[in-house]
Amino acid sequence: MDKIEVLDPGTQLIVIEKDIRKTVRQELEDRYGARCLAGDFTDEYFLHMLRISRVKRVVLASENDFDNFETASKLLEMRPELGKRIILHSNRLRYLRAMEHSDVVQQTHTFNSYHLAAQHMVRSVMMEHFRETEQLDTVVIAGFGRFGQTVLEELHEIAM
Repeated sequence: MDKIEVLDPGTQLIVIEKDIRKTVRQELEDRYGARCLAGDFTDEYFLHMLRISRVKRVVLASENDFDNFETASKLLEMRPELGKRIILHSNRLRYLRAMEHSDVVQQTHTFNSYHLAAQHMVRSVMMEHFRETEQLDTVVIAGFGRFGQTVLEELHEIAM
């Protein structure tokens, strides 16, 4: 039995994807009991057809930040009380930072997977190492992409 069903037997999991492959659909349905829909979740009419008035929680996790923010904005217009029950993933930290003062960010729960991973790594792995060593440590960040930048920011945040 699915954990969602155990916690709330009336809850249904709906996965929406613009182009969902048959094998992915089958796995989601068989393994998680999800109802899979092919459609454009940014489309307001599509959102109305989902009976958004009955939704308990929404997770916007596409790779397209603009689509996630646009959909969150529409959902907030339709159901302002959803607020923090909208979980919005932002793939690019720069985009998330640019939007940090927007109503969408202020009213929803936003996250970035790079930030979560860097935060966990720095706080649970690196800080533990630093506590165990007496001398100063040299940290080398090889490759300074999005994750490297996020690790540096997290180290800086802790050092402040």
